[in-house]
Amino acid sequence: MEILKAQLAQHRFKVGDRIRLSQLGKQRTRKPTTETGTIVGLVSGHNTGSIRVLFDGLKTAKSLHRTYIEVLNCEPATKEAAN
Repeated sequence: MEILKAQLAQHRFKVGDRIRLSQLGKQRTRKPTTETGTIVGLVSGHNTGSIRVLFDGLKTAKSLHRTYIEVLNCEPATKEAAN
């Protein structure tokens, strides 16, 4: 649980981030048709842990708790990483 809190503190989700379901999200989400998507909104108010996600192939966004998702590493590989 401490690792999860540290990861949340390190990353602030923003609109446009590519995400995938975390292990917790896979366990608690009913039959996900896809595990990847894009953040389309941040929910404000009393439930600040919610993120609006448009999953690949779906037409409507879903609200998920931020612990159910993790950011995909979409950075291009560098030459140093390949060596």
